[in-house]
Amino acid sequence: MGSGFPVDDQALPAVGKLKSAVLFVDFEDHPATRGSLLKAESNLRSDVEYLENVSGGKLDVEVTSSDRWVRMPKPSTSYPFERGLSYEDHVRYIEDAIEAADADFDFSDTDVVWVVATEQAKNITYSPTTNHLDVTVDENNITHAITFGYDQWRWGGLVLAHESGHSLGPVSVRGAGG
Repeated sequence: MGSGFPVDDQALPAVGKLKSAVLFVDFEDHPATRGSLLKAESNLRSDVEYLENVSGGKLDVEVTSSDRWVRMPKPSTSYPFERGLSYEDHVRYIEDAIEAADADFDFSDTDVVWVVATEQAKNITYSPTTNHLDVTVDENNITHAITFGYDQWRWGGLVLAHESGHSLGPVSVRGAGG
């Protein structure tokens, strides 16, 4: 992890506790298949373990997940991932996921939201990050989110580590010289 992207004052901590809210989402045009939540949770668990390991034990990722697939309010095709997702469309996707989950989910102590699309929604093609979100929910202002698309079903933990690297600040390493 290095300085520069994101700017340190907007980065999440790379040491200590990182509290993530994980929303597993599906769509009316691509409902999740029976039993697929276990696969999604397992895939994510290996991602979190990898992130904690590459931190050298300096980062503890606390994950609170939705216990079911959260149905998005619009079909997957209304989120134009495969046509060049704009920042505005990405934020709308994240806001829709948070709003759909809010009745059953407590975001009051969340540092970052991870939105995981069902494997059936292949048109949610890739996994972008935003560090400039401005969503207030449960009296908490959330500024960071990562959305996981179809690529994460192929690459697993590498996607979470890569995308989280865009959100985490530098790790201060002090050697013998100070």
